[in-house]
Amino acid sequence: MVKKAFGLLFVCVLVLASPVSGQWVVDLNIPLYGQEVWNWCGAASAQMIMNGYPDPNDCEYIQQSIIWDEIQINNKPGEPANWATDPQGLQLTLLSLNPPPSGTWSLMTDPVREELMFDVLYWMNSRHYGVPTLIYEAQHWVVIKAFQTDVEPVAGSNPVLQEITIRDPWPPNQGATTTVSGSVWYSNYWYGPVNAPGTWYGYYVAIIEPPPVPLGKVYAAVESRIGDVVITPQQAIDYADYWKKKLKLYKKDPAYALLKKSDKKVKPLDPILVREEINPNLEKGAVVPYYYIVPYALENEAEKKLTRICVLVNAFTGNFEEVTAYDEPLTYVDKNKAFEAVAYNLELTMEEMSTAQAEVVFTPCYFTCLRSKPFWRIEVNNEVRYLEIACPDQVVEMMQDPCIHEDPIDPPEPIYGK
Repeated sequence: MVKKAFGLLFVCVLVLASPVSGQWVVDLNIPLYGQEVWNWCGAASAQMIMNGYPDPNDCEYIQQSIIWDEIQINNKPGEPANWATDPQGLQLTLLSLNPPPSGTWSLMTDPVREELMFDVLYWMNSRHYGVPTLIYEAQHWVVIKAFQTDVEPVAGSNPVLQEITIRDPWPPNQGATTTVSGSVWYSNYWYGPVNAPGTWYGYYVAIIEPPPVPLGKVYAAVESRIGDVVITPQQAIDYADYWKKKLKLYKKDPAYALLKKSDKKVKPLDPILVREEINPNLEKGAVVPYYYIVPYALENEAEKKLTRICVLVNAFTGNFEEVTAYDEPLTYVDKNKAFEAVAYNLELTMEEMSTAQAEVVFTPCYFTCLRSKPFWRIEVNNEVRYLEIACPDQVVEMMQDPCIHEDPIDPPEPIYGK
């Protein structure tokens, strides 16, 4: 069990903020499209890539249904895993529907993530194409659209990854833009290679234009993300406010422009403490990271608790972890409303819910792929329910299926590339 620290730690932020020795930034103009079906992340990622080529004359908007059908044709036959979009399927679909002028999209795999990341950054820097990659051990496709390193990623260099920005096709029909620190990218998104049995098992995967040839590695700072005492919600707000100004988050992507507004016009809402269980097979009581979500709302939307952007900080150190923006405002469901929804679902009275145990958890699964959209895990009378914590303008009356789930793990077998 984690404990909360009391007293203001904000004065220590300057000590925690490591000076940046240098910065090399590449930021590409990649459009954001949400996946139109829950398992179409590959189709949406391809759609973003093909309409985000460096030369606008080469861009083409192709319907996701067409892309999805092409992916199913191109997925590798005979794979033992259940793939919605496998790496070959995505690569060949990019080549068949809208190949780049060079005519090449290369499917790159490497058991060493630092080496594959060098290929990604080297070619993004020199050719300016976005890169689709698998995260969460192959559960989900996203598109890398920007990065920041300490030095330029050229042949012979070993840059340190400071930040990386992705276009994420989740949530469906919306998508999200997320910027994460280099350490969080390696510890949360590329924390492990493909876990699907078959061709790509044990490898990190990215689809890159053109054929990569240089050798190098990209490192990232290693931070402790576990501990015994968590900072308080107010401290989480102080840290989030500090980082949004210190890192000038509003400059990272147009989607974050809201953070440039004055503190009077943009208000932080109640922070949410999240238990992170990236590996769904953890033993009960395992020591895991925790982080805070600090949502921000426009002044005129704060009373309704509508958030359009949130900053995530380490729950033990207050260090910046990521920022995520949505096209549509979301409402985070508080504990009382979550209990009302579960009581309705289980046909219990609120008095019977008094013995319930609840915590907010993030595990990548079929109903969430965003760390900023975790879920309530509520146990009562030996029954467990998983309630999506953030939905567009959510109200209790709407918190029935599909917002309440009995199991977050893919039934009956895992589905990869969804």
